[in-house]
Amino acid sequence: MVDLRTKSISKRHTQPDWLTTPEAIGTFIYETVNAVSPKAAEFLKATYQEQRVLEVRRFVISTVQTTADLIYETYKKMRSFWEPDGRVLPAGFYL
Repeated sequence: MVDLRTKSISKRHTQPDWLTTPEAIGTFIYETVNAVSPKAAEFLKATYQEQRVLEVRRFVISTVQTTADLIYETYKKMRSFWEPDGRVLPAGFYL
């Protein structure tokens, strides 16, 4: 499963990770099932590692990352309308 305790190197190099919540939910389900029935947890782990599941997961990750990149680029373009040279304009200042 995924190690959710990893952190970024610095706050400047962090990006919102849209898949953290689904991974955390999947890890929680696996750990809960493992506590109740280790055989069922092994079945879940084997299912998770099947080729079809991995292909779907890769597709979802790439689609979400592409969407996140487009949203971030749109955000930067919209922000440039209000902050043409990267500075925050003073309150009450109109161009």
